Amino acid sequence: MNKLNEQELTKRNIVQLLTQLINAYQSTRTERQEIAIQFSSEDEEFSLLEELEFLTVNIRGYASQIQSTGRIVNKDQAIEQLQALQVLNV
Repeated sequence: MNKLNEQELTKRNIVQLLTQLINAYQSTRTERQEIAIQFSSEDEEFSLLEELEFLTVNIRGYASQIQSTGRIVNKDQAIEQLQALQVLNV
């Protein structure tokens, strides 16, 4: 398989995962409300749910960039931002 076909396949997979993420996000409203209640903490800068929201928004944004342009603008910055999210450390 040549590089162009691999990139197109990767892009299609990311777009498919984006659709799944959007659907899962929309169908988990009740669960997110329960998480907000059970894991609320005034000691943390952001709650677990807020961290999940940041992660979801960022991933959706990056996947949308790939869907529309085939790439992520400032990919090194994107990686740094994702790594900085505390939810990945939980």
